[in-house]
Amino acid sequence: MITKNPEFGTFEYIGAPMPLNNGNPTDEAKSVGDVVRRMSAWLEKHNRVTIGPIFRSLDRGGFGELREKEFSRACDRMGIDLSR
Repeated sequence: MITKNPEFGTFEYIGAPMPLNNGNPTDEAKSVGDVVRRMSAWLEKHNRVTIGPIFRSLDRGGFGELREKEFSRACDRMGIDLSR
């Protein structure tokens, strides 16, 4: 489910983030390209998620960079679980 986060003015995925392995624990991404393709497919299905503003809201220093922790939080807010 996608809903508006009034704190940041972003549309975010609400619920438990989903792993990119399509529900198959043996279907791990083999490369960065695999991860990017799977993220792209997920976000295509959930096209109301506001990607840029989610990342900008976590870029506290305004440098256009995120640490691993913030990147993971951004993915969680988009509904993507990178830890599995």
